[in-house]
Amino acid sequence: MYRHALRLAASLPVSAAMVEACLSLDHPVDRLFHTAWTQSLDPLPLSHRTGALSGITGHIAESVLQTMFVEAGFVHLPATAYRLVEVRRLS
Repeated sequence: MYRHALRLAASLPVSAAMVEACLSLDHPVDRLFHTAWTQSLDPLPLSHRTGALSGITGHIAESVLQTMFVEAGFVHLPATAYRLVEVRRLS
């Protein structure tokens, strides 16, 4: 079922500049991601390919997606704003 949805999904181009803007190369884990992303996993020791690398990959993916939403005109509302909207709907 999920694979069918993935086959139907459109692929969205993501520029290297957008990914780079989400990185902070002052942080060691971001540097690990940068190495894996720009070169491959080969330069990284096996111990660096697990653990924090998967976490930072998810973090970068979220940041890129948020950037894409902003560029598309979506605005992020803080959780308190969502609660206010729900309270007003109930009134």
